[in-house]
Amino acid sequence: MLRFFKLLKDRLVKSFARDKSVEPRLEAFSRFIWPWPELRLVYIVCCLAVLDYVSTYAGLELSGKTHIYERGRIAGWALRIWGFKGLFLADLAIIGAILLVAFSARFFYTKIGFKGLGRTAFVVMLLPYAMITTGVVLSNIVIALL
Repeated sequence: MLRFFKLLKDRLVKSFARDKSVEPRLEAFSRFIWPWPELRLVYIVCCLAVLDYVSTYAGLELSGKTHIYERGRIAGWALRIWGFKGLFLADLAIIGAILLVAFSARFFYTKIGFKGLGRTAFVVMLLPYAMITTGVVLSNIVIALL
């Protein structure tokens, strides 16, 4: 049994060494796709969430068009059941969950000594949401105005 644990420990040490050698390249990649501080990405994600809610309200409620609808499954469900208050709470829960996972991954990787990997995980989790939400906001604005 001791031999098994020694083998497991040796593999773990090799894995950490291999990950340490890749970490600088991953951090460089994350700085390439997001060169600014990570907190700025959090602000942008939060602002985009607010803009998404406001533009959805403008597109569905203020535009007077009856042929448009909320395409997101969770948001559409919340909107049908509880109206715009439910949509607000659903958006808040989704943003909270995404931020919680991103911050948790960053904290975990930093805690075990992989600061670059923590930054990479943080950026890779939040940047796609920011990009997709930007497109959604622009689409909602076009729908509301046309």
